[in-house]
Amino acid sequence: MEFSATGDDRFDMGRVVSRAFGVIGRNIVLFMGLALLLSALPAILFQFLIDLNQSVTPPYNYLIPLVSGLVNSAFTYILVAALSYAMISDLDDARPTFGKALGVGLRYALPLFLLAILSLLGIYAGLLFLLVPGVMLATMWCVAAPAMVTEQLGITASLGRSRALTKGSRWPIFGLLLGAGIVLFVPLLITPLLTGAIGSPQPGLIMPRFGVGTVIQALLGAGASVILNAILAAIYVELRTIKEGASTEALASIFA
Repeated sequence: MEFSATGDDRFDMGRVVSRAFGVIGRNIVLFMGLALLLSALPAILFQFLIDLNQSVTPPYNYLIPLVSGLVNSAFTYILVAALSYAMISDLDDARPTFGKALGVGLRYALPLFLLAILSLLGIYAGLLFLLVPGVMLATMWCVAAPAMVTEQLGITASLGRSRALTKGSRWPIFGLLLGAGIVLFVPLLITPLLTGAIGSPQPGLIMPRFGVGTVIQALLGAGASVILNAILAAIYVELRTIKEGASTEALASIFA
């Protein structure tokens, strides 16, 4: 499915959402397989380890949650890269494979992790001093990860590329991401209330009280990760299209 410039330079939210869900629908088994392996299963395992640590280790050992969080972040960025590859490949009518997507994810996990640290430092600094700069930085840098993976850019170059691509379209991008964030992540916030406390061990027990809520929340988080990353990749494609008339063939050639 080759595409080129759309005839205007307006960011079309409907086209982005349609493109994102179209790719998910055509690759639902691949996307959910990646999400289960790289998001849901690690989240369940790490929550179990944290709960077990709280149950049997007096005093509470803070090293396990820290290590779990770092490793979980690494899995997250493998997923980001893998989904970016699969999105671009599908739009070029090339059928993405699990092995290739996972390989691309492993290749870019560390650069994406460092990219996330740098961008989050800037965003948090903006939020700390004044809310608006932090929000604008988050919008400005939202396609840095797809740009890094697709164009093989360095960390600062990826941030600069995202800033250039989003210029002139940041308000509609912000509106789209705000709406997506509300729809996708509100269920994650209310799941613990509906299913009971997640991972709340009883003092002195050998095993933690590991509830079904943990599994449900992990699965919801995996699904949200798939949709959000598909939307971010679709935003990147949309911006390349309206600004540069780029085709998916040109975008996907980097993976050949």
